[in-house]
Parts: sequence; structure tokens; C-alpha cells
Amino acid sequence: MIVCAPIAVLDSEFGSNAEVSITAQSPASWRLSRPPAAALPTALATSVAFAPDATCLLATGSDHTIRLLETHTASGQPWAPSIRYSIPSPLYGVAWYPLMSSQRPDTAVFLASAKDQPVHLYDAFTGKSRASYSCYNELEQLKGPRSVAFSSSGEHILCGLESEINVFHIARPGRQRSRILTGTKNGGKGRSPGVISAISAAADDSYIAFGTYRGHIALLDAQDFRPILEFDSGDDGCGVTQLLFSRDSRRLFHASRKSNAIVVRDVRMIANPMFMFTRDGNTNQSISIDMDVTDQILFSGGRDGRLTGFDAVLGRKKVFDAVVSTDCLNGVSCSAISSHIALSIGERHFILPDSDSDPDPEEIEERERIVSCVAMCHFAHDEDGEVPRPD
Repeated sequence: MIVCAPIAVLDSEFGSNAEVSITAQSPASWRLSRPPAAALPTALATSVAFAPDATCLLATGSDHTIRLLETHTASGQPWAPSIRYSIPSPLYGVAWYPLMSSQRPDTAVFLASAKDQPVHLYDAFTGKSRASYSCYNELEQLKGPRSVAFSSSGEHILCGLESEINVFHIARPGRQRSRILTGTKNGGKGRSPGVISAISAAADDSYIAFGTYRGHIALLDAQDFRPILEFDSGDDGCGVTQLLFSRDSRRLFHASRKSNAIVVRDVRMIANPMFMFTRDGNTNQSISIDMDVTDQILFSGGRDGRLTGFDAVLGRKKVFDAVVSTDCLNGVSCSAISSHIALSIGERHFILPDSDSDPDPEEIEERERIVSCVAMCHFAHDEDGEVPRPD
């Protein structure tokens, strides 16, 4: 049996005002409830990301703010952000330093990318920016990368732009960088043109994968960034929203915008998919996926508010399926050292006008309702530690 127990819920920060509960529909038994929320919603939670040492997590919101939450909050105590990072423009993504440890404050940093802004390296203890890395196009215009990631060694910073990847050395802030051209902007030359929407580095420092909004995926050698293989995602041209390597670096998972499919590929035969899992992903929101600490179960959120677990080893379908909310579960992040899962829920609701007359702007604002919160739960396998199998 799988058991999930709630640990902490943050809703007052985002202003959620709807009931959130978790009920299982597979070999599991759990329920999550929370106290009444603030009456006026303020922001939509868009993603969560556990720190590599699992001592804290980052929660991003539509209010251009990153919130750092401690994971060791005492039971029954309010769960509130330790630090808030306000960004002047819409956020594109965040990435933890892969060797981060709270025992070594010099490693407690993460990257944040935003529209028309340099990539900032933020200190998780002080909340200040330690360094910035600037990407410029051919017209000398500052551009914020749509995707950002560290190499697995933490030595390099990878920034995805339109038809190119900028590679910075972490010790050299500024604009000194290497450029990897992936294609031309008009699509006439180059195999992988388009905006680089997702980047992921294998843990064994062997490969770097990137995907584009045009549905292309490519592998690079992590040592010299040489192209190895390029192929289509297979989602009818839908933009790739996330790439994820398994913890053993042998499998690559990818998901796309407005697609219900999660594709699993073996990096040794990457052109042919191993498995394909299904979740409700038909939404403009990015629905994240992540591997659990055992590297056996792939978790995914869904537009229907379900948390779904798939057997990523044998390719069985759902081994875990729970209703988290009636609203979109857009963020899932698993701890790398413990059986904890962080979730973000966020969805906008609009109340249609009663008449055909044009409403006042103030009326339109009042008719928008945001349902949003961040939660952390504990996920436990059965006593023998094996992945549960469906009957």
C-alpha cells in the first residue's frame, strides 16, 4: 500500500479561497485539508521546486514573485515564506544549483530567468543577487532566456533563447558566453529552430537535452556541447514544456503543451519511445512531471487536479492516482533524498456577465477568481520498498 500524509499547506500567500482535499482512487489512502483562506486572491501559483538537499523549496507565482519555503516547518505552525524574491517582469523559470547544501551556504543558490532581464544567481539565505548573466541578441538587445538550467556539475549555466543556447561559466558573470546555434529563426536552415523552451542535464554529466516550442528535441554531449541526435517530440508540433532525465540518466521523459502524453525514451535508443503515459494535460498551463526518490515512479499533475504516478521501469500504467483538487494541479516536485512531494495548484475562474452589455473594467476584475495554493506531502511505499502494482 502507498500512503500519503499532508505536512504543510500554503494558501494565504496566494489567496486561495476554495476547498482543497486529496482522496485516493488507487492502492492509497490519504486526505489533505486546510484552514480557511484569505477572501481576496492575489496570485496564481505556477510551479514548485525542491532544493537538492530538500531543506527548502521554491514556489513561483503569477505576481512575479519567488517564495522560498522551509520544509521543516513544525506541525500545526503556519507555513510562510522565509524569503520573497520580487522580479520586475514575468518569470520564465528557476533552477537550483545541483550541488546545493544548506550546510555550505556558499552553495545555497538558484537561478531565476525573467522576460528581458539578466539571469540572476540568488542567495537562498540572504535573498540577494550574487551574480547576473546577460544574454544579448544580434541587435544588442537584452533577452531573458525562456529556459534555464545548470549542467550536472554546476560549472555551467545553460540559457535557452530563440534558436540558440548561451552557455556561461558560473564563475564568470556578465556577458562572456559561448553560443550554441540550434537552427535559424525562419526555420530554413538548422535542424532545431525555434525558442528553446526546455533544458535538462543528465545526472552523470553525459548528455544535455533541449526542446523547442516547435516540437523538436535534441541531445548534446555534456562535455563539449556537440550535437548528437535530433528528433521530433511526436506531439503534432506542440511545444515541448519539460524535459526530465531519470536519476540514473538512462531514460528521458518529455511533455508538451496542450498534450495528454508523457513520452519515455531510452537514451541508448532514443529515437524510438519506450512507453507513453497519459494524463490530462490539455491546457495552456505547463503541467510538470518529476521522478520520486526511488527513481521508479514518475509523478505528474493534471488539468483535472489529479496527482498520477506511473511505473517508469516496467511501463505499467497508473500505479497511483489521487484527486487533489477540482482545479489544475500544475506543479509537482519530488525530494531527491526523502519521500516528500511538493504540489502547486493554480487556476483562474471567470464569471460570465448576465447581460450582453459591455461591463466596466472594475466589474471584470471582480469577476475573476483565482484558486491557488502550495502543499507538501509525504509519500511512503509499502514495507518491502517495491513499487506497487495494479491488480
